[in-house]
Amino acid sequence: IEKRRHLNYPLPAKVGIDEHGFGRIPLGHFRHGQLYATVLVDLKHGRPYRLFPTKSPRVLFEAMKDLPGNENVRDVVMDFSSGYRQLAKALFPNARITCDKFHALNLLTPAINRRRKHIAGDRRRNPIGHLLLKNPKKLPFFARSAIHRWLDPHAELKALYEFRSRIYGL
Repeated sequence: IEKRRHLNYPLPAKVGIDEHGFGRIPLGHFRHGQLYATVLVDLKHGRPYRLFPTKSPRVLFEAMKDLPGNENVRDVVMDFSSGYRQLAKALFPNARITCDKFHALNLLTPAINRRRKHIAGDRRRNPIGHLLLKNPKKLPFFARSAIHRWLDPHAELKALYEFRSRIYGL
């Protein structure tokens, strides 16, 4: 009871919203659906704040509208979902909405792969494809220099790679 009282606090100034898939559920003869839940995360303390067993913005609004401290929220970090964006605007009128780094990086991955395959082909053994998708700050110096040498004659792919590297630096 004491631990629950400690964790039952008003919404913090910075929250994150994201959905999580928990697996498939049978819908009938050879048909399956996905079971989703939405997590509201306290980013100040780095822990889940609430878990809701749906990803429907309407149901979430009804469940979240009475949470204490909605007016305290100043930052909402989330993916590009328009439903969640509308939910955040309705629930947290004073908040700034920011896209999280993970989803921003995932937008660039298919574009980088398409350009790389156009240039080098779809050879799975070519290590450059794997290296292009890694965080450049975590690569050893020789790997970073090899990437830059390989990218020099390919301006469009180099621009995509450098933009992705800048997002890692945020």
